Amino acid sequence: TSVNSNNVKGMSELVRYAYSRGHRKIAYIYGNVESEVTKERLAAFYKTMGELGVEVPDEYIKESTYLDSIKAEKLTYELLKLKEPPTCIFYPDDLSVVGGKNAIRNMIFGSILKAYQIFFPFIMRTAMIYFMGVQYLGLNSLFTSILQVLNLAELGVGSAMVFSMYKPIAEDDTKKICALLNFYRKTYLVIGIVTSFLGLLLMPLLPSLIKGECPVDINIYIIYLIQLLANCISYFMFGYKQSLLVAYQREDINSIINLLTQSGLQIAQIIILVTIKNYYFYVICIPIFTMLNNLWIWWFTKKMFPAIKCSGKLDALYLKSIKKLVIGSFIQKACGVTRNSLDSVCISAFVGLTITGMYN
Repeated sequence: TSVNSNNVKGMSELVRYAYSRGHRKIAYIYGNVESEVTKERLAAFYKTMGELGVEVPDEYIKESTYLDSIKAEKLTYELLKLKEPPTCIFYPDDLSVVGGKNAIRNMIFGSILKAYQIFFPFIMRTAMIYFMGVQYLGLNSLFTSILQVLNLAELGVGSAMVFSMYKPIAEDDTKKICALLNFYRKTYLVIGIVTSFLGLLLMPLLPSLIKGECPVDINIYIIYLIQLLANCISYFMFGYKQSLLVAYQREDINSIINLLTQSGLQIAQIIILVTIKNYYFYVICIPIFTMLNNLWIWWFTKKMFPAIKCSGKLDALYLKSIKKLVIGSFIQKACGVTRNSLDSVCISAFVGLTITGMYN
């Protein structure tokens, strides 16, 4: 004996149920188009929507493949980014639903984090200027920009590694995922050493990057070393684990962790600015909360993916494909850094910290 589904009746009832719940903007991500099941479902979808008098825009219909959560996630992003996004989305199977849910979660928490990252820094900058002075804000902007330039040593490896994980995840190839994570861990260790070394080499040049006066009650070398430590911690301390959350479409967890740790960091910094007004304590908070963020990610990934550990090696052919991805990612990252970071360094070197703080 066997149990068969009635694709025509099932789709018709599903559309009518969504309609009864008030949905008029209904999208459909369907499976392989050559499948008879897909043809029956798609025909029933259009027929029922027509009977209900609901127009179906072409962009609401997306072709996917069965049991492909990654593609379903990508198509869900495309639908939700439309000028008039759908209020209801049909998927071809349960695994595709998982990808769709992940996309929706990621967008919700990602949007919350983005709004927070726009609003809260404004408060921080205002508090810094009011309680410490604009020169401190300029110094903070200068060191942040220098460290962003140093991060070019990362070469875009993070993006390339996440992309490389998609196929083995879709194929449930745990051995390959472990080998990729192991390679990523070793690569990040090397990048951390290189970034630290380059950062230390820049220390004698710091005075030449600051025109005019700087705050007299601090040692710029100590402040720079603390911020360099905060910048390099992730390379040595579980930073590579973040790739698992991204590759497994759980960026919502990463967004929640970032939101909580950034909130803790900035609340602590505001308390320091208002009470003791000590810039050393203000900066020391950064590596502390960076470590907390990384430990939190490590704990979550350990609980969520207990079978994935750093082990194994990648073959030469696979490493070659990763190299190609790294080159493309590096070019994109270099463009972003030169556009957004070098301006603060130049302004500080030629005009001074006060103007740097005001400009940024």
